Amino acid sequence: MQIAATSVAMEKEEKTLETLLTLPMDRLSILLGKLSGSIIVAAVGAVAYMAGYSYLLGSAMSGVPANLNLDFAALGLTPLFYGYLLLGTSLFVTMLSALALAIIMSAFAEDVRSAQSFVGYIYHLYSSNLSP
Repeated sequence: MQIAATSVAMEKEEKTLETLLTLPMDRLSILLGKLSGSIIVAAVGAVAYMAGYSYLLGSAMSGVPANLNLDFAALGLTPLFYGYLLLGTSLFVTMLSALALAIIMSAFAEDVRSAQSFVGYIYHLYSSNLSP
């Protein structure tokens, strides 16, 4: 969210946003371009986070004996494909709404520091939803 807010606020502060808005281009496409760039960066960060978390759990579980017979499927602790699909959709919608809100809030900010402080207020709401 900080990247999305900073990108719009920097363009507004450096007066390049006015030049961009004078082009014969739809304003929605400009915002969607900024949003899609932020989504790509956030998706790479999410994949790196999940890979690191998987490595952490794998190394923590390496000390568990292999002959321990735990049937997680019988206990109902193994998620189905539908569960993974629902989790992925929920995370994507949360990430998309957080980035869109950050871009909208930074459009109303006067400078980069105020945009980052605006996003700081809502960052904890979304980060608590994304944390395991």
